Amino acid sequence: MIPKEINNYNYDAFIPENFEPLMRFEESPPLGSTAPDFPLWTLEEKETRLSEIWESHLYTVVEFGSFT
Repeated sequence: MIPKEINNYNYDAFIPENFEPLMRFEESPPLGSTAPDFPLWTLEEKETRLSEIWESHLYTVVEFGSFT
């Protein structure tokens, strides 16, 4: 099941009222630290975890972008 945060991220218009509540940079890990493990979903909505990807690949690049 895809978390509600992703549904909240798919807003109708790119205006500050829609995206500013999602910008919580103070909660991000410090630069250079190991990323925390978290769930990820494939395009087929199958759940996996970042740690599962790390275990099966020598290098991992995680790119975050807009769904809108």
